[in-house]
Amino acid sequence: MRTSAIRIWRKRSGKGRWALSFTSFPVKRRPASESRLGIPLLLGVDAIHGNALHEGCTIYPTNINMASTFNPAMMEQIGAETAQEMRRTGMYWTFAPNLDVARDAHWGRMGETYGEDPLLVSEMGKHLIWGLQGRDGVYGEDHVLACAKHLIAGGEPFGGINAAPMDLSERKLREVFLPPFVAAVKDAHVATFMAAHNEINGIPCHGNSWLLKDLLRDELGFDGFVVSDWMDIERMHLYHHWMPSVEEAFRVSVEAGIDMHMQGDGYFETIVEAVRNGRIPERRIDEAAGKILEAKFALGLFEAYPSVAVAEDASSQKNAHQRSSATAERTVLSPEMVRQHRETALEAARQGDGAGSRAPGPGPPEERRYVAALFPRTGGREPRSISPISLRRGAFRLGRNKGPETLRVRTECRQPDDSGGLGRSAAGR
Repeated sequence: MRTSAIRIWRKRSGKGRWALSFTSFPVKRRPASESRLGIPLLLGVDAIHGNALHEGCTIYPTNINMASTFNPAMMEQIGAETAQEMRRTGMYWTFAPNLDVARDAHWGRMGETYGEDPLLVSEMGKHLIWGLQGRDGVYGEDHVLACAKHLIAGGEPFGGINAAPMDLSERKLREVFLPPFVAAVKDAHVATFMAAHNEINGIPCHGNSWLLKDLLRDELGFDGFVVSDWMDIERMHLYHHWMPSVEEAFRVSVEAGIDMHMQGDGYFETIVEAVRNGRIPERRIDEAAGKILEAKFALGLFEAYPSVAVAEDASSQKNAHQRSSATAERTVLSPEMVRQHRETALEAARQGDGAGSRAPGPGPPEERRYVAALFPRTGGREPRSISPISLRRGAFRLGRNKGPETLRVRTECRQPDDSGGLGRSAAGR
């Protein structure tokens, strides 16, 4: 059943922001109930830093901002809260985390990553997976499927262009780009994988059987299902010019190890014909479908499909457009949950900004602060202003001043003095 059969409305909320408004339980279940086998749908969403596409849900700091907190525990908490909000809005699968190791600042998706260090990316990524899926391997009512993406090496594209070719040695692949995915499989037991846009040494990742079978399944032991990225199977012909036709790209992707096509116009007909003429063994389809069904059973979709009353009248699109964000919040998320999750988002933003309790510097976190000073560039030694502010605020103030100035930032640690009070000692710049 194609996802286009589901009625999903995009509505414009306040301040020009687009959000998704999903229809209620009867309409969401209808495509499954009307199918031959009655198999429930598995709806996925890009909940990259919070379930941000659904109006009323919490938006957390971006991944690169979270990386600057060096706080995996906070990342796990955000994952758990995101999963709670997803389940209450009828979503069971998020296309996160992004485990690309970003090595080229020209690349436009740097903000979606946890940065350039394989260890940091591994730690933040696996903690997010733990938050989304839980640690015990049993999906409770507040857990969703995570998706480790993009396999692999898309973070150092030629010229910084997304999906550009990547030429690299196997040593660099294993030492730099692979460790986060190893942690996702062996430590966090991630449920799904997504192949990368790019090609590796001339072979697109969506058609690379060494990558998807030999490395991912046989060597790492991954036993979930692999999904394509949007239109990337077709791009093996249209963009990479590696396949003579889109239809051949469909067939090769299945043979290489792709289990699900995210966007499937013409895909199903081509694969059915390939099975009928013997090109693709039926056991390969059973393998892919079996892993997807296993995930649906693990989530409990066959037992109890969610009832989400966001749009009161499922037959009226007008009603969905007229509902306010406040009403959507009351219907789906409790006020207490909204408050707690937004407090988490605020604290995460503070930590990532350098103003929170995990700001880098000496001394206990609660005793640290940033001090920024603006100095004239002409050589003046006296600061024009000095105040405890964040790095972002210091840069903002520097940009607002018209005169030629430079910004100097240092951390200070307030420590007890002889009188028992808190003195001040500078601690680096």
